[in-house]
Amino acid sequence: MNNNKILKMIGLSISATLIQVDSYAQYLVPVATDWQSVIGKVITCEQTDHYLYAEMELIHTESMPVPVSILIDFEQVTLTDVSTGKNYPILHDDQGHYLVGPLSGESSHQLKHTIKPGQKLILWAFFPPMPTPSSPVNITWPGVKPFQRVPIDIRKKVVPDANSSSDPDILLGGIHGHRLRKVAQLRVQVSLAENADLQDAWLYYRNFMLYDPQNQRIYSMMQDKSGALIAEPRSDERAGGRLSLTVLAERSRWLYLKFNPPPDWVEDVFFIAPFVRPTRMIHLSGKSLVREQSGSLIQNVPTVFSRAKEALRPVETHEMCSFVLSLDDVFAPQQFEIIPELPELQYLLALTRGMPVKKVVITVHQDNLGNPAFLLVLSNKQAESLGRWLTDMMEGACTVAWEGVGPQYPVASNETEEGRAKNRRIEIQLIK
Repeated sequence: MNNNKILKMIGLSISATLIQVDSYAQYLVPVATDWQSVIGKVITCEQTDHYLYAEMELIHTESMPVPVSILIDFEQVTLTDVSTGKNYPILHDDQGHYLVGPLSGESSHQLKHTIKPGQKLILWAFFPPMPTPSSPVNITWPGVKPFQRVPIDIRKKVVPDANSSSDPDILLGGIHGHRLRKVAQLRVQVSLAENADLQDAWLYYRNFMLYDPQNQRIYSMMQDKSGALIAEPRSDERAGGRLSLTVLAERSRWLYLKFNPPPDWVEDVFFIAPFVRPTRMIHLSGKSLVREQSGSLIQNVPTVFSRAKEALRPVETHEMCSFVLSLDDVFAPQQFEIIPELPELQYLLALTRGMPVKKVVITVHQDNLGNPAFLLVLSNKQAESLGRWLTDMMEGACTVAWEGVGPQYPVASNETEEGRAKNRRIEIQLIK
């Protein structure tokens, strides 16, 4: 914000001084004399199966009683796995959308900002998940000594501070997400802090997006026939549409935003705005009648679909994709209850959703230990349980057929435990 205050930073020398604070590294990050009163530190570095989320805080220490102007190009920010030395960029798609903030004006990857004495500014970014999360990472900014050996916190789900602004002048209120036919609509309340500096302050809609971390997809805003982004209110059409924040001087405003919709089976997404930290996962109610995978794909990050293909190693032809699950990995002995969180079931679901499938055929097999009639009934119940679960999850996108055949069709000898384990199996056919 406050682009009119930005100072030119051409030809300035850059240096850094290390200070150790708790388990994270904190640095003075001066750019000549202009940055000498600014301290930077990592405050969050958390990882799930789908991404690593980091927050860095810049603080004006008031050692020099003047505003400090900064310029950061997030295209050049990298995260380095200390154990392997491999560098990872901030997550982005092939359309140039970066999962980072805050951003300035029309830019999709730069921040130009003036930090006032005593003010804090939080920078946040999504990176690919590290293959060795037990190893620390370095976070490198262009021309500035990196944050070194930052430890990673492992989480099942990262929950950034909802409704917390990176810019102290902007406040974000309640968010409601709803699907309509072929559209995802969000209603967001925005207001300004007391005594906010509104000089030359604009909100650009082009950097608003939805992020589906499980499938590594970004969903951008919809456009009308003229190419303008479908968002209200708008002050003018520059860069697809923007809002002057001077309209918020006396009261908050509701923003009405329309996005290209995720498939109906994607229930929760992050709302990404250029001036706030990511919200908690937003639930999208309603139906858009979009069943196939859509959105733009995050570059160079394994998706659930790609991990599923690697784990299940399906055999593919033009007409069919087939693979086998171990019955022991899906059901407890002589049980038929489904546990949806099992990796094998999530991989099955990812493959089914990620391919143009018309029909799924499930066949459950048993070994020969036990009464054949009982094993036939058990295998039928297991097949039905799995089939009904998959039918519910696919929401009519394909048909699902199932059958339990007991011990009738072994693929190995039942004389050894190794052979019996091979016979306890679930055969899956995805018919295109």
